[in-house]
Amino acid sequence: MILIDKTKFTVDGVDVYPDHESPYQFWYIPGTIQLAERNNRKVLSYLWYNDATNDADGTGFLNFEVNSAIPPGSLDRLRSEIARRTGRDAAKISLSTVTYTKGAVNFSVLGPLAAKAAAAAGANDPSLLYQSPEQIVWSAGSSSLVGDNAAVCSVKFTKAGKLAAAMKAAILAGSHSIAALYRLEFLAMRPSVTFKVQGTLKKTIRDFQASIGTQLPLTAVVLDLGLNAQWQRIMQRTDLKIEVVNFSGESEQEGLKWAQKILLDYVIKNFFEVQVGSDAKNWSPMSKEPAVSEAIEKALATEEAATDQVAGAGLAGAAGDAAIKELVKTAGTYIPKVNIRAAYYEGRQTNTIDFIYAEMKARTYPVLPQAQVLKGLSDPGSYVIQVNRSQDLFGLPYNVALALPSDADLKAFGLQALNIQARYPADAPRGKQSTCTLTITDGKRSGSSEPFPFQYDARGSADVAYTVDYVFKPGGDWRADATQYAISGREDRGLIVAMPDAVVEFIRLDIRLDTDFVWENADQAVVTLTSAKWKGEKRVVLQRGQTDAAKLNIRSDAKFRSEAILYKVELRKGNKVLSGYGPETLLDNQVVVHDRFVGHVPVYFTANFEPDSVEIALSYAEGAFRWEDQFTLEKGQKRVQRIVPTLQDFPRKSDLQVNYEIVPDEGEPIRKTARGGQSVSVKLSKT
Repeated sequence: MILIDKTKFTVDGVDVYPDHESPYQFWYIPGTIQLAERNNRKVLSYLWYNDATNDADGTGFLNFEVNSAIPPGSLDRLRSEIARRTGRDAAKISLSTVTYTKGAVNFSVLGPLAAKAAAAAGANDPSLLYQSPEQIVWSAGSSSLVGDNAAVCSVKFTKAGKLAAAMKAAILAGSHSIAALYRLEFLAMRPSVTFKVQGTLKKTIRDFQASIGTQLPLTAVVLDLGLNAQWQRIMQRTDLKIEVVNFSGESEQEGLKWAQKILLDYVIKNFFEVQVGSDAKNWSPMSKEPAVSEAIEKALATEEAATDQVAGAGLAGAAGDAAIKELVKTAGTYIPKVNIRAAYYEGRQTNTIDFIYAEMKARTYPVLPQAQVLKGLSDPGSYVIQVNRSQDLFGLPYNVALALPSDADLKAFGLQALNIQARYPADAPRGKQSTCTLTITDGKRSGSSEPFPFQYDARGSADVAYTVDYVFKPGGDWRADATQYAISGREDRGLIVAMPDAVVEFIRLDIRLDTDFVWENADQAVVTLTSAKWKGEKRVVLQRGQTDAAKLNIRSDAKFRSEAILYKVELRKGNKVLSGYGPETLLDNQVVVHDRFVGHVPVYFTANFEPDSVEIALSYAEGAFRWEDQFTLEKGQKRVQRIVPTLQDFPRKSDLQVNYEIVPDEGEPIRKTARGGQSVSVKLSKT
């Protein structure tokens, strides 16, 4: 799983993170998105129509597709940079895109364009997330969680909003004030941190009250003040004593920052209240309002991601603060319309704090790649269609666009055939409908042209009925219970989405041995996976001596997307099970197989003798458990590592004592002891 720490770096706008367990596994996250392109044309259209000749505002429908594709050359540079920075063998490095758990797209307009909108434009628009004279943000759709994370976006500009005509003008002018932003969420590990906190919370809570006032709407706290920013100012003058005891990251100062973040979670949970209804005297503890707590947690994560992104762009001071607020608003999600406050009551709360806290857990993080929507759009007029609805629409073109998988996706997903049938008008009897069909078989297209060339009926209806059939190749790289899937529906936006992940989930699993895995007497590691996503069991066998990870690709029905995957591990010798564990819930797309031992303590050996080599026999006993290891130490070798498996945990590596015997070519064996984590100088003498 991805580990969030300071060892991340950026190449070509792509962030690279280490894995929390494997030293050779790395994860990358794209920092930018772009308009999709198909047949040398950007995937974007804007329909503007008027109710009458004197309707200057009109109504508009903007459809576009964006993705987070990364050029192959960038991936090669990422791999080379990882090898250069870490000194690891490039051939052993595994570079994977992060597994996202949620994906959404927001659409934003800035500056003069936003100022043209009516103040009450979003009163009845559930997709509008934020509006001010400087910026408007809509929820524009959801992104795919596979491949290039393609997102098909749709935004409606109503007559009441006063933006439809301005949007048409902005597209024709190639405006830079129109942006799309992904909000992709993934699971990652915080660095492990153990810290102590002592003191009274009176000053801390009073400072919070001073910074956010007696009470404020949650939207103002999240979008305008910023909880993280306020907390950092409070921490600069706090009288709490925070001591980092242990931190797995780079420095104690970084550990202190993580401790302060965790302490903020504690303060919000225990010292913040939510107004219940419109009664100014009725307040409820934050711990009893899960919807508000979740919104604050997402807001904190978004502000943190925005702060990192702005810092990476080199912005600081007032410009940096403004950029963070703009990014937080653009990446916003639903915020409950409630008031909150920091509350401190003398004698009614436990206001002293004295505890030690340790944490290393997975939590959800957002990533916020964004792009200008109109960047690189040539001949913008060809993307705008204007219709006057006061005219007789019968016979006017009504082009229905198709969002289709790329040729690379067809091949990668094993999609053999794709058939899209659309019927217009949707409410007309079958015999009176126009039908368009497109079939893609083994990458070859046949049938109607794209977009589907319908013509408006006399009513000017926009409803199109459609069905999409998917046929996947049997066998191949994907294990599945079925090869055929179908979806049907109606669409009134002039766009039919025929992406395969609308009906199926593509699961890519990486199954590998832990870095210090000890086979002991086993010769097989059998991983068995079960889920409601498929019938029966999926089984992967890792053989003794195998060094490469096993790959398992599973295709399942999308209706089971929320179902968990469980796995269990058995270590076997032949058909006999020696040990095992599970079932456990799979948290990401990687299964790391562990042995039965609690500890794996290294001991190092350095040759300090004249012969070409000597044989060394290691032995360790722990109760009834006996372990032996024999190896050859060559002349001149330094710090040759051997891993000693233990059934108990040694807080200090040096607490482990292991026996070793040096067997020279001539003379008696030499028996000595060594301690864990230490380097032994091997001499052919008994002193």
